[in-house]
Amino acid sequence: MKVIKIADDLSAYEREAGVNLVPPVNGHLLSFDEYLSINSKRLAVGEDLLTHGEIGCTKAHLNAYRLAIGLASPCLIVESDIALSANSINILMQAVKILKPDFLHLAHYTGYPFFVKPVRCPVLAAPVFKVNPYRKFFGSAAYYISLGACKSLLDFHSNYLKRADDWSVFFRDSSFDPLYCPIFLHPWMPTDLAFQRASRPSFTVRKTLARKTRTFFFARLPSLFLFNKLSGFSDSYPQLPVRDS
Repeated sequence: MKVIKIADDLSAYEREAGVNLVPPVNGHLLSFDEYLSINSKRLAVGEDLLTHGEIGCTKAHLNAYRLAIGLASPCLIVESDIALSANSINILMQAVKILKPDFLHLAHYTGYPFFVKPVRCPVLAAPVFKVNPYRKFFGSAAYYISLGACKSLLDFHSNYLKRADDWSVFFRDSSFDPLYCPIFLHPWMPTDLAFQRASRPSFTVRKTLARKTRTFFFARLPSLFLFNKLSGFSDSYPQLPVRDS
């Protein structure tokens, strides 16, 4: 098992332990055309807009999957606010040896009741639960992932970009059985990404896109109107996305 951390830098312990560094992706540095290209694909299938932070987060995790495949090893992937220690790594290695999981969610969150059924594993120092992906299965701060799951996630994001931390969308239609084992404590302080989501920036972003392209702004359907116009479709009325039933 290899360890990958998405962060600007590694601690002395992490460098000594051979942790692999993946730099974060700053979504705010995206050009207007890049942002437009990513979200137009989402709107074409009836999805909502991603914030700049969500795009950066997803791109960083995709880079981690590519690194894992390059290392030819299942990996522990953690974000910058997770503190690694020899004890936590040892507990994880023990869990992996016993459970042989494809995906093991490892961060302790409050308010995310996605774990439903205990898994009997008395020799472990941390509890293990089966996951119901239909019950708000979120969080990408720390997780163990197999090579097969890495490849499947890269394919999953190939058509259009999704949110890296919304596991429900992926696991509902996958053959993998995710497990939950809270080994790493996630800080309670809200992140920049959480603030972006709470403040609903997509409405402001849509207005900005409309202003920059001199497109009339619809309060409820601004993005659809804007992207249809830029894509060469009829600009007399917003083209509504159609979902396959």
